[in-house]
Amino acid sequence: MKKIKLAITGDLSFTGSFEKKIRNNEEIFSNEILDILNGVDYCICNLEGPVTDKNHHANRNIKVTSPPNSISYLKERNIKVFNLANNHISDSGKEGLLDTLSEINKNECFYFGAWLKNESINNSIIIGKDIKINLSSYTEKLKNKENIVVSTKQHLKDNSNKQHNWNIIFHHGGEEYTLYPSTTKRNHLKRIQQKFTPDFLISHHSHTLQGFEKLGKTSIFYSLGNFIFDIQPHHYYKYTAESAILVISFDNDSYQYELIPIKINRKDGLIELGDQEIINRFNSVSDFTNYKKKWRQEAHRTLIERLPIPKEQSKNTPLHKKNSFTLLFDFKFYAKAFKIIFDSNNRSIYWNAFIYKLLNKPSK
Repeated sequence: MKKIKLAITGDLSFTGSFEKKIRNNEEIFSNEILDILNGVDYCICNLEGPVTDKNHHANRNIKVTSPPNSISYLKERNIKVFNLANNHISDSGKEGLLDTLSEINKNECFYFGAWLKNESINNSIIIGKDIKINLSSYTEKLKNKENIVVSTKQHLKDNSNKQHNWNIIFHHGGEEYTLYPSTTKRNHLKRIQQKFTPDFLISHHSHTLQGFEKLGKTSIFYSLGNFIFDIQPHHYYKYTAESAILVISFDNDSYQYELIPIKINRKDGLIELGDQEIINRFNSVSDFTNYKKKWRQEAHRTLIERLPIPKEQSKNTPLHKKNSFTLLFDFKFYAKAFKIIFDSNNRSIYWNAFIYKLLNKPSK
């Protein structure tokens, strides 16, 4: 029987402890991870940010770029399919995207999800020979700039009549750092599922491994978390260094999948095999009974129970620990409030955290 096997990873960016190792072509994968990557026909990753040394946006607080040799490094390890539909791919402008596409094409790899304005729409590709898999991707609420086009919901098409066996849609957006998807994100993906009925709907952006839900024929993975990432903001939130690789085996009319847990060793710049606890947590957050209550509790946990910031890296008191009078004269408070009001994902976290606090006041 003819089969095709895919490995799908979470967000990938050679930042922090990984940047120097990649430039020096040092190994960052354990032998177990290399065996997983080399044991599939195609490995697909969400390439978060451009592959370039150019930095047109030096004023950004977060630099999410990877060294120029990143694509060749990944190809040597059988990662050859790159989803570019994310909120950081245009961080280095047109030249940064051109560098990225040049490296992908030079190494004879595949990409989808972003392109230049004068080029044909490239939000969907088909991989495989005997068994064909259609891959589409899109991101939310992204303003295109410098003639860069990043795929959005408007670029998605009904692929039911195309000549392929299976259909996977990748989504990038929603809340960050939570283990449950927000009500906003969950409802959005339900609408996408109802309209396009893909076999798999796989989301990115939370930087945490979220849960799974089956709707109709569609298997929804709400986030695969971080695959390779090391930026300072992630250090303050639990679970951003724990994730999984989704391995799917397809034949003509059925599929099987497994989640293989991984962990990011930021200290040594290594991606290693994770433990069963990661999968146990994934199974737990895939239970959507009493979802509203669980989401409120998770929103509260994410906002309040952040990991401590080392004193040498923090000159200011976090907003949630300041008193009301101090907040009145804090510009960051108003900037944050503006962001919350006009961003449905942030609004969902703050509002539900507030409700949870209100309903769970300690008894006197």
